[in-house]
Amino acid sequence: MIQSTASLQSLLNTQTGALAKTLNNVSSITGNLAASNGQVTNVVSNLDKTTSKLAALEFDKTMNTLNATVNEMHAIIGKINSTEGSLGKIMNDPVLYNNLASTGNKLNLLLDDIRVNPKRYINISVFGKKSTGSALKVPLPDTLNAPYYIEKVKTN
Repeated sequence: MIQSTASLQSLLNTQTGALAKTLNNVSSITGNLAASNGQVTNVVSNLDKTTSKLAALEFDKTMNTLNATVNEMHAIIGKINSTEGSLGKIMNDPVLYNNLASTGNKLNLLLDDIRVNPKRYINISVFGKKSTGSALKVPLPDTLNAPYYIEKVKTN
């Protein structure tokens, strides 16, 4: 019994006992929690603000709008890839493209000829004088290097 009492006395001893150490640790932990209570409150407040902002973004509405936009883009690209509409025909039909390129080149040739031989096209004569020159058959060199000169696409 004396030994038990001595054990109990050492356990309860305020400076060296295990119970005293445990109580000091609990006191230290609660002190730390009390000191960081403001930080925990700030973290919870920031988390609440963040979730409120996410809820306000109307995520479902945004995703529905994005899906609708993607579907419209697919439809537009589908029309371009098909022969539906002018752009689709130009992109998919080399004959139409070549005709358009040829027309552009002939227009360039005509404009060059008007520039070189303006009297042939703008004839102001009291007596109706005839032009003696012939029309251009090949574009001028500066027209061939122009950024708007279109070359034909080879067809199979």
